[in-house]
Amino acid sequence: MSAQERINRRDAGEAENVAAQLRVEDSSVKVLLHVGFSHAFEHPEKNRPDTHWLAERFQAATGIDPLTVDQTRYWSPDNALVICDPAKLSRPPNSDIIVDTPRPAFEQGRPKWRLDRGEAFYEIPNRLRRESELAVYEARYTTEPVDTVPADRLMLRPGEYLPLLLPRGRFMLSVWTQKDGWSTEIQIHSK
Repeated sequence: MSAQERINRRDAGEAENVAAQLRVEDSSVKVLLHVGFSHAFEHPEKNRPDTHWLAERFQAATGIDPLTVDQTRYWSPDNALVICDPAKLSRPPNSDIIVDTPRPAFEQGRPKWRLDRGEAFYEIPNRLRRESELAVYEARYTTEPVDTVPADRLMLRPGEYLPLLLPRGRFMLSVWTQKDGWSTEIQIHSK
């Protein structure tokens, strides 16, 4: 099966699953589909006319014209999110709204935009470092349960090191390795 056939099969199945759920829900239900890259395209691309993505298939399956937002194809002219003027694009838009995003920039291997919004580097305490094996570090606010999305997560390979990047606050920090699983959490305070 070709890549195009896999895409068409997958996105057709996804659209039908959502359409089937909508048929059993109250007609006033609101739906948010969070997808990446081309899956938000409402029309086939010029260079891939036989590839039909989720947004296009969703509209065909439900009759609902989705509001689609593309944040993946254009860079911002400065370090800010910019809503793009479709008339100024080099190619026709395939989504309703186009958001230009800042070019990625890094400091000490971490995203600079997080530093710009006030987060700071935090060194992983020595007692949690696992420098000789693959390790995943997670920092969660002390007020949040373990099944929430962490404030920061790092996966480091043997010999690799990056600092955590955290806003101010109190966090529970733990490390996972394949050999030991999750460590006991320790409390840290980022200033």
